[in-house]
Amino acid sequence: MKLFEKDKAFSKTAFWFSCTMALTLISTAAIVIKYILDPGPEFISGIPGIAGLLAVPNTILAGAYTWGKKIDRQT
Repeated sequence: MKLFEKDKAFSKTAFWFSCTMALTLISTAAIVIKYILDPGPEFISGIPGIAGLLAVPNTILAGAYTWGKKIDRQT
């Protein structure tokens, strides 16, 4: 699968990058849909917390990318 390849070979970096980006994209889409369908005051007041929660997968992504780059250099 091309999403998980680098130079036509499987890449752990590309795999973790793609998985984490997919998680972030799905989470963001779910939050936007929820906001469009029911923008209640409780939900709106929780948006800063939701933004913090979405920062977690992006932090994991940065770590996975760095970790994967080190592994790719070793193999």
